[in-house]
Amino acid sequence: AISGYGVECHFQPIVDLDQRVVVGYEALARFMHPDAVGVSPDVWFARARARGIQAELEAIVLKLALARRSFLPMDCFLAVNVEPDSLRSPIVRAVFESQGDLTGVVLEITEHSSWEWADLEPAINAVRARGGLIAVDDAGAGYSGLQQILELRPSILKLDRAIVQGVATDEAKVALVEMIGLFASRVDAWVVAEGIETLADAKRLSDMRVPLAQGFLFAKPSPTFTDIDHEVCAQLAAFADQTGDTLH
Repeated sequence: AISGYGVECHFQPIVDLDQRVVVGYEALARFMHPDAVGVSPDVWFARARARGIQAELEAIVLKLALARRSFLPMDCFLAVNVEPDSLRSPIVRAVFESQGDLTGVVLEITEHSSWEWADLEPAINAVRARGGLIAVDDAGAGYSGLQQILELRPSILKLDRAIVQGVATDEAKVALVEMIGLFASRVDAWVVAEGIETLADAKRLSDMRVPLAQGFLFAKPSPTFTDIDHEVCAQLAAFADQTGDTLH
């Protein structure tokens, strides 16, 4: 896999809930190696991390994802996942440096390990200096404390799917989404609700004016930059409610 054999990138649309159009794509690793068919990407990265070769594996995936930038639809961004430890690695930094201008690229900082801002700051500043944006993945879960979010000052906060799924019938989850949305608005960040699988959850988030969404309801990850399910968009448009509280 580290040599690039049996590794692919699939892309899942990120949707503007208000306009119901695709505004970006997240690149997701897929492993087709015959010795490990059916093993989830999380397991692949965990095993690489345990063997001290996480940065090498992430670098291959990042190269494959960023090589597709020129094929992105107009006015869409490309989000790529990177672990904090890997972002400090010269191997991974070299991948981003080879891209030159990073306008339209979003780095999703994942949270499988803790990190110190002093260690991460130079790499983050280098990405921003070339036009890249920073997102916090799985906000509300893992190691992402408020202090880390404050230090990162992300442009995007991606709500963890555990918060999003079932939000249509769970007022506690609604309150948490509203709280994160208020914080995001104060620091000029966008909120993305990921893991949406039901129309009811999408409608509730739309009514709350959560701006961006992602999930199987709209489209599954695909090897190409696909559009979203137009029937779902039509159903959302049919009962769109613009009178409620706004997080937009």
